[in-house]
Amino acid sequence: MSLVSFDGWLVFLIELYCCVVFLMISDIMMKRDKFCAPKIPTLVDLCVQKVIDNVRYLGNVGCVDQHLLERILPHCTVDQLMHVEKSTKV
Repeated sequence: MSLVSFDGWLVFLIELYCCVVFLMISDIMMKRDKFCAPKIPTLVDLCVQKVIDNVRYLGNVGCVDQHLLERILPHCTVDQLMHVEKSTKV
């Protein structure tokens, strides 16, 4: 009788151990993905970055949405901003 109950406890402990290990691995993977996974940029993000990289070529920005200009113009120098202002037709 004691051998059967010992086997039952052993199986229970092994299953419990497996569950704990699984939860620990799941938690580690979720934390890794949260902190290590790079954000995939959207097409708009890529385009805005390309404009920022080539901000020296900006001219007329009259047809560009304001929310995009708010992301781009902070990267301009004073001279570039003056050129954009002169070039932009309202």
